[in-house]
Amino acid sequence: MNGQWIFLSLLAAAMIFYLVTEGILGAKKRRKRLRASFGAVPHSEYRRASVARYWEEQHMSSPSTGDVDDLTWGDLDLDAVFERVNACHTLIGEEYLYALLHRPAAEEVSQARETLMAELEDETFRLRIQTALVRLGKRIGVELPTVLFHAGEFALDAPWRFVCCALLPFAPLFFLWAAPTLVTAAVALALANNVRLYLKTQKLLEGWLETLSYLLASLRCARALQRMLAGRCPALAAQLGEAQQMERRLGAGASLLSISPQSDLYMLAQLFGMLTLIPLLQYQRTICRLKSAEQELGRFFELLGEIDTAVSVLSYRHSLRVFTRPQFTAALHVRARDMLHPLLTEEENGVPNDLDLAANWLLTGSNASGKSTFIKAVAINNILAQSIGTCTAEQYELKRAPVVTSMAVRDDLAAGESYFVAEIRSMRRLVELLESGTSFYCFVDEVLKGTNTTERIASSCAVLRYLCAPGCLCIAATHDLELTQLLAGEYENHHFSEQVSRQGVCFDYRLKDGPCRTRNAIRLLEQYQFPAAIVAEAQVLVEKNEPEGDVPRAVGSMEQRKEGDGK
Repeated sequence: MNGQWIFLSLLAAAMIFYLVTEGILGAKKRRKRLRASFGAVPHSEYRRASVARYWEEQHMSSPSTGDVDDLTWGDLDLDAVFERVNACHTLIGEEYLYALLHRPAAEEVSQARETLMAELEDETFRLRIQTALVRLGKRIGVELPTVLFHAGEFALDAPWRFVCCALLPFAPLFFLWAAPTLVTAAVALALANNVRLYLKTQKLLEGWLETLSYLLASLRCARALQRMLAGRCPALAAQLGEAQQMERRLGAGASLLSISPQSDLYMLAQLFGMLTLIPLLQYQRTICRLKSAEQELGRFFELLGEIDTAVSVLSYRHSLRVFTRPQFTAALHVRARDMLHPLLTEEENGVPNDLDLAANWLLTGSNASGKSTFIKAVAINNILAQSIGTCTAEQYELKRAPVVTSMAVRDDLAAGESYFVAEIRSMRRLVELLESGTSFYCFVDEVLKGTNTTERIASSCAVLRYLCAPGCLCIAATHDLELTQLLAGEYENHHFSEQVSRQGVCFDYRLKDGPCRTRNAIRLLEQYQFPAAIVAEAQVLVEKNEPEGDVPRAVGSMEQRKEGDGK
């Protein structure tokens, strides 16, 4: 007997040793992964449908003129920017960051985030925060925004019938002394009905039960974060303390709804639920409490999202070749030194440019010379400055104001909308915003290019002149060099250009003053080995149809340039 106890004791000790060792080794591996991933370019899978819901609900419930609209988001390829910044460890963090890039943060929120990021520079402290966030993690199919904005929609239909069914098996027991056989049959029938009702209802609620499980896990995560932040960020820790109140309001019974299928208690909980329907009654109770606490839930979501976002933004900053925190001023202007496009910071050929935008600009230049990339660089940096307080430049200064673009316009065949009509609708947004009295930054690439040359130039001139008004700071890129003359004195002229040599056309991507004086479309045809007949005919047509005057003329072919170089 003593030998058996010794054997069992040794076996238990071995199991405990194994579990402790595995826990220690697992924690070391996790810390190693977190160290390696911090400051690296993230490669997490981006599922727009799973991260956009919070923003869509927020925008629908409280729209703002400062929001980045869908057209601007698409024009600037902000999905790619989000992927580049997103190193969040939780689904809440991802959803919050996605919304943050659409709606600039208030100044006090940005300052609180900077305070937290300063503390997160301490690696030991940061790893503790990251570990708590990683434990919460991400789950597919979780619909937390639905809970935040529409909790009442998930209430049970006719909840009284679940109460009646839960009590029904006990009612016949009062007559057990009179007819035991009938009573037993009635109880069995009532319990069978409960099993049927439970399984049917649970199947309908399956997605929401997963969401509730994640919500409860996030409340526990907030409790752990509060303890970690108490000594370093007491104000944030105090705000997280409200999460504990929320957890108490939901009650301990809510844990019945969040038992994982991997848990040893899962089958027992299922059996208990089938017979008593108590989990469904607890579900209805939890729904009612969530519905009455939507404001507190929203605040909790923002706090947890801010913490995860702070870690993500700090990692993004450490991954950049150059970055700065923006300086905000009262004047509507943009000043930058050595600015790069946020998606080109790792590229060796990323060329920085200085910028002093105090008046409207007309940007001209050859094809592929860098006009569109430059405009997008300014627009994206303006958004990042006002959302995550990070710009890819040595220095950046601007006013807090919305960013609106009209660039990558597409026709809509399903709606029967032509390309030019889509352009008109896109440009109309700019005019409406100006007429609303809102100060904003405006970025336009190729104004109204979907119509004939005469009307395009006339309409473009009229629209750009209308936008040349207080409250609008505009950069417009165009190939219509006539506009540099028509809008002289109203728009400053700047350009990008190329160099032509025996090796072909090359670009320096440097911003230059004044209008562009060269064109390169025909030269690019020749560089990409189009037939000589096409190149020659194009050159003849340019020389024949282009009027003399101040408007820049098309430059000759590369063969002509070579001859000139040899003279």
